[in-house]
Amino acid sequence: MDFKYDDYYRPCHDVVFAITFANKPLFTRLCSAVYGEKISIVGEVHSQAVKRENDALLNAIRFDVLAVADTEQIFTIDIQRRYKKGRQERRGAYYMCRAVSSQPVSEMKYEELHPVHIAFILTEHKNTPKGVRKVSLCYLDTGELYDDLIELVLVYVPTVVREHMVPDDDLYVFSRFFAIESMEEATAYANEFEENDLGRELICMYNSIVATHQELKEIENSPYFTQRLTEAQLAEVRAEAEAKGEARGEAKGANRLAELIKKGYDLDTALKSIKESVNTNQ
Repeated sequence: MDFKYDDYYRPCHDVVFAITFANKPLFTRLCSAVYGEKISIVGEVHSQAVKRENDALLNAIRFDVLAVADTEQIFTIDIQRRYKKGRQERRGAYYMCRAVSSQPVSEMKYEELHPVHIAFILTEHKNTPKGVRKVSLCYLDTGELYDDLIELVLVYVPTVVREHMVPDDDLYVFSRFFAIESMEEATAYANEFEENDLGRELICMYNSIVATHQELKEIENSPYFTQRLTEAQLAEVRAEAEAKGEARGEAKGANRLAELIKKGYDLDTALKSIKESVNTNQ
């Protein structure tokens, strides 16, 4: 099976993810795999990639993709390539609070708030004890559930890939897809999962998405995606670059690095591009 891999728009790219899972059947299947239960989505899937101006849910709760289940519970999934301890944990807590507080409360009826389920798929964080970890409100002394209003699920892709041995497990198939970072890995994925219905669907969807570069660029330049990388994050990336001894303190190199990171390149790929450019001009 042909896999039209694009080194810039990888399967884990924010925009590719948001377009892929605007597809209701795929989002439903990913939700079920991530949350470990069969989930039935009602209505449309709300995605930042196909956002409508009057989309009240996405305007109030800024997630990559979200939907409402037949149980009136809210399910969201974001993909996160770079991991920074402390920032990611606080971000998860902040997202849970925002998803709850954005809901209107009438006549003090807090019992009518819809439970929210927030998931982050982390593609780079390694050496975690488990591939999937869940966080909820509970009593510290007994571990007993306090309330089911919020649930946070963290999916660590490298660990899922390492620990899963069942090739037809949906979470494993999804994780292997998100982990692809080269043409060689894409080819291996296609060869391994060409007989798997989910694997084939992901490849077909991906091939269709990367065939429309102009549309991808337009979505990527929308405020939601350009604002995902803040100036603070850019400063952090520049510091990492200097620590590696490349693009060292030069304004031109730092600016070029910022441009590449904003476009979705990971740090190592961006540094490699800058280094190659410098060597070519010497």
